[in-house]
Parts: sequence; C-alpha cells; structure tokens
Amino acid sequence: MNRCQRISGALVLAAAFALSATACSPFGGSSSPSSAGTPSTSPSPTALSADALANQAVADLGQASAYRMKGRIDQAGKIIGVDLSVVTGKGCVGSISQAGKGTIRLVLLGQKLWIRPNVSFWESVGAPSSTARALAAKYVATSATSAKFGAFGKLCDAQALTKGFGTATGLARGATTTVDGVSAVTLKEADGVLDYVTESGRPELVRLLKPAKGSAKVASQIDFLDFGKPATITAPPASQTIPGAKLGA
Repeated sequence: MNRCQRISGALVLAAAFALSATACSPFGGSSSPSSAGTPSTSPSPTALSADALANQAVADLGQASAYRMKGRIDQAGKIIGVDLSVVTGKGCVGSISQAGKGTIRLVLLGQKLWIRPNVSFWESVGAPSSTARALAAKYVATSATSAKFGAFGKLCDAQALTKGFGTATGLARGATTTVDGVSAVTLKEADGVLDYVTESGRPELVRLLKPAKGSAKVASQIDFLDFGKPATITAPPASQTIPGAKLGA
C-alpha cells in the first residue's frame, strides 16, 4: 500500500469517525419518527405536558437559525467528543474527537468541506511523526455531498439531527435546575435519559444526559447553547489547504 492509499484510508476512517457521532442517538426516546415541523408558539411552555414540552423543544431546535452543541457521546465504549457551532443554511465550524484517536477540526461552508485531523489522529492510523506533523498543518479540502464525507455534513444539519431523537412519550417532569446559566426543567425518560428544557418563551432543549450503563463507560451529555448567535464561518486560506483529490479523498 503506497503513501497516498494509506492517507486515503485514514480519511475514510475520519469520515467513519464522524458517522459514529451521527449514526444513532444514544439518548433514547420512542422509535416513532419526530414530527418536528414549524414550531408552535402556544400554549405557554409552563402549561405543556412533559412530552409536549420536550417535543416542542426538539421541533424548535430543528428550526434554530444558529446554535452550538458541545459534549460527549459514549457509543458502545467509544467516547466521541463534539463541539460544533452551526449556522443553518450556511454551515458549521468546530471539532469532533475520539478518546485514544485524536481530534478533527472541520469547517463546512455551503457544500464545501475542510477537515484537519490533528497529529494524534494521523499517528493513530500509522503515520510517522514527521508525516503526521506535516499533514496536521493543513486542511483537506473536499465536498460535503460526497458519499465518503457526507457524514460530516449531517453533523451540521439541525433537522437531520432532530429526526434521530424520535417522539418523546412517557416523560416525567422533575425539578428545575440551571444549565449553562439558563433555568431549565428536568424531564426524565423511561430509560433514565434526562432532557433539560427551558420554560420561558420558546422552549429550548439545552441538555441531553444519559447515565452510564451497559456497554457505556461514561455518561453521554450534549449541551445546546448560543441559540440565535451565529458563529463566523470562513474558508481556510488556500495556503493552509490540500486538495482532497491529491490524497485520494
């Protein structure tokens, strides 16, 4: 296997890395598909049942103009970290990581995608240290619509994300607490997953928390914050990019 083939294989692994963060929600919910359409503004959030409040918050997330999601997911013992700022209709910027593998910085702008695995990632797939350092200094430029890298685009699609949550049923309303400085009510699902949702104005899903159990080594937690605060997304300068075609991507 030549150097280009090895690098191409590593980039396929990077795409699988992204796919593992989107393939299935670890947060439960029913198997019914979510019906997140145009968010309703009535009745008042405080008058909604626990199920209705959770479902409206998910619908609102699917329609959000901008938000940030940050946290970690335990997928059968694989710890996937996510920190992405999403601007609907434009793209996203941030990183995903896997414990023991490394971190991938990504920029999605329209249909154009740039990914930059760090030194640890390249070394984890067998690259010598000198090669890993050289590769980690550049973004790999490719397309978010390609079969190989489409998983990265799904990470930044609010509607695709919320469809995976399903429709909440059988939730129980719990105590009010503070999440990232925001007051939120705790909604407990039958399998122990906790949804934290605001009750003022338009309901916002601000945290999902799944306790560690079974094959999961740690609790899975994703926070949603900075609603309506679009991040600045800019393409990396050409001097910092490598055409994906040169690497077999």
